[in-house]
Amino acid sequence: MSDLKSSTSRLNGAKSQGPVSAGGKARASQNAIKLGIFSKRTILADENPADFEQLLVALVEELEPVGVLEAYHVDEIAKGIWRKQRLYRAETAAIEKSRLAFQFATTERKWDEVAPRLSLRVESIQPVARAKLEGIRDDVETRLRSVPLEDQRFSRVAAALDKSIERSLRMLREAQSDRRRRTDSVIVASDGSQIPRLGSATITESALIAPDGLVIESGGGDRAD
Repeated sequence: MSDLKSSTSRLNGAKSQGPVSAGGKARASQNAIKLGIFSKRTILADENPADFEQLLVALVEELEPVGVLEAYHVDEIAKGIWRKQRLYRAETAAIEKSRLAFQFATTERKWDEVAPRLSLRVESIQPVARAKLEGIRDDVETRLRSVPLEDQRFSRVAAALDKSIERSLRMLREAQSDRRRRTDSVIVASDGSQIPRLGSATITESALIAPDGLVIESGGGDRAD
């Protein structure tokens, strides 16, 4: 391969915006997972690490990070999404816990909790009517427990996680834009050195030509004066 072709290959490689083929994306994902920042995570005992890795691989393939900094931002996005999913599970668990606590309480305990909110004097209600009310009481109370008692706290945590994910995504996009600007601003010479790009240089199989027509490098390796 000629020096000029080697230079062209390096420039084209530097301009690559990420893997395109399925194989290339798979290799990029594997490389990303092997980075040191991916080695330690907050995975709870009842969570499957493979599920997190699957999420991470999908994000790497979609967002196509290049380098450690961009990979770090993708990692932060993945952890934010993972924690958001955990929050939903915690919310569901809180609801189920509240419902079960009421379900297995004694009928006296249930009335002690519900009657004051309804301004009822249970002892004054006839036994037959009271038995009918108990079925209605249990159904209504179960429906009311469809929202956790800590709903506001869950909402605040969810909002904070959303902001964290959005911030990481914005920082990733900024890092990618900065990398592309730096890549597009130089020309890689045959000796590996970088020449600042003054405009849109044209690369051909026989010469590297600047916008004003000046031949920067010819196929024979001679530079124009």
